[in-house]
Amino acid sequence: MRIGLYGGMANNMYVFAKALAAAGADVAFLRDQGDRYAFSQPVWEDVRCTLSFGETAASAGWSLDAWRHFEQRHGWKPPDWLVDPLGECAPASPARQSDAQTIPQFLFDRPSRWQQAVVEHMRRCDALLVCGVEPTLLAARSEVPFVVWPHGGDLLMAAGLLKAPGASIGARIHHALLCRRMAAALERAEWIGTHDAQLLGGHVGDVSSRLSHLEVRHLPIPLQCLGRTVRDERRRQLAEHLGTLGLPMPDADFFLLVPSRVDFYWKGQDRLLEAFSRIAGKGRLHLLFSGWGNDYHRARSIVAARNLHSHVTFLTTTFSKPLLYELMAAADLVVDQFRYGTYGTAAVEAMSCGTPVMMFINDAAFHSRGWPPPPVLNVQTVDQIEMALSRIVAEEIDLDGAGRMQQEWIRRVHGGDAVVPGFMQQIAARLGHQGTAAA
Repeated sequence: MRIGLYGGMANNMYVFAKALAAAGADVAFLRDQGDRYAFSQPVWEDVRCTLSFGETAASAGWSLDAWRHFEQRHGWKPPDWLVDPLGECAPASPARQSDAQTIPQFLFDRPSRWQQAVVEHMRRCDALLVCGVEPTLLAARSEVPFVVWPHGGDLLMAAGLLKAPGASIGARIHHALLCRRMAAALERAEWIGTHDAQLLGGHVGDVSSRLSHLEVRHLPIPLQCLGRTVRDERRRQLAEHLGTLGLPMPDADFFLLVPSRVDFYWKGQDRLLEAFSRIAGKGRLHLLFSGWGNDYHRARSIVAARNLHSHVTFLTTTFSKPLLYELMAAADLVVDQFRYGTYGTAAVEAMSCGTPVMMFINDAAFHSRGWPPPPVLNVQTVDQIEMALSRIVAEEIDLDGAGRMQQEWIRRVHGGDAVVPGFMQQIAARLGHQGTAAA
């Protein structure tokens, strides 16, 4: 049974492909050459490298040749199960800036040469796992049984909760057609596989009710757990990483890392800064912020206005996944989001390192589906965050113990041994039900 995976978004499908291949599955990971963003490149998942924030933002417009040179320069070679649908010498095609800007002619059944090649490779597989709007539309076109692992915007679009990315009549018509096509494609999926009990609606809207006719199954992203080093070694590693950026090692007892983009609407880091400014003994804590996102400059302004310079460091570059893992492992606590009510890959990657995570989880939504919510330090409001930070300062929270508990949850729920066999059995059962041979 050959499983095809397609969709570059955040390397989700590449991570799944690696886990499936490691378990002995016959895998074809179709490279998404339309998504050129750094975080969507397999090389970003595998090698130790950095990019400036300017380079990271510009990477979505890099040519295929530029990425191939980047891979060669860092000694990266694709695994034998990675497939370039148009081959290594594929002509450059326009980079897809976002799912909302998928090539318009596709909406009128005129796929590009690239899209046609992807569909042809999909048809050589017995089943598909896809992530993203265009990948879902192409999977539906292939008529191969497929499962969708959503990233958020795709389901919001199908549920009618995502606004058109422009005010012109043409943009609104294009968006409406795309939403309609997306909703129809999801209905053709075997099921929606996700770890998010809210179907990635969060505070944006009730996706679950709007898409209640779709079959949803629990499908966590598979991860490996890493060993947790002792505190002194973590401090050495943190000082080394900061040193490579030309940043001094702050004097603090607890280091809190905010690895995701700075975005107050989606992440709510403004609540963190407000709570942090209130607590006594904040000198024992130091916040390490990523240096990018829609509200990066606003965050810096808040730090300046509250005179928090000595307690907050903004990182000056983006880290590839291996380096980010090391940075998260070196922290005492990773801080994620306080608005959405669910978790993304950064949170579970941190927990897989044994580093505890503080964030907001809508436990009730998880329990309603019978799915186990992550045992994070669960806070949402400014007052709750302030209380948690004060308890950390007073050493009333056992961070190492919380990290061990969360890592054990990762092992049970997200471990490859827990995820892959069940997924393969479900696919085989569905194919058998349809009369397709499962090898």
